[in-house]
Amino acid sequence: MGGRNVICPNERRIVKPDISTLDVDLVFPTGDVVVLSPERTFWEKATLIHVECNRKIFKSDANRLSRHWYDLLMLAKHDVGKAAIKNHNLLEDVVRHKRVFYHYGFVDYNDCLDNRFCLLPQEADTILLQEDYQKMLDNGMIYGALPSFGDIIKGIRDFEREVNNH
Repeated sequence: MGGRNVICPNERRIVKPDISTLDVDLVFPTGDVVVLSPERTFWEKATLIHVECNRKIFKSDANRLSRHWYDLLMLAKHDVGKAAIKNHNLLEDVVRHKRVFYHYGFVDYNDCLDNRFCLLPQEADTILLQEDYQKMLDNGMIYGALPSFGDIIKGIRDFEREVNNH
């Protein structure tokens, strides 16, 4: 959290430890927390990826950057992504916020509003992302659905076409 972060729209969610599904005889604590709406997270990720794909080269501190492509693909396949695509007003709000707080001379956020999302990196950057993704897998940082990196790129390519044709 920071001064540039947005906290709306938000939702109340119950959170519980992942381990609670492994032992039903133990009672684990839960929490009722306010979280950023996953639909906003969806558009935040998509616009962040758009920025990264418009850089001449990836940032030198781009460790764990591939998680954003993974996250976006997982959200796009979920009902959250399907609902977010229909919520153009939320995309406009995200773009308005990023124009003010995350302005970069090398990217035009209007592209996101004008069906010109760029979500696929250049070939050399794709290789860096693939290496980064493999490191994340090797370190157990991603669990659950584990698509191959090729499947992530294919899924993002399909999603980019969909969102730009919407």
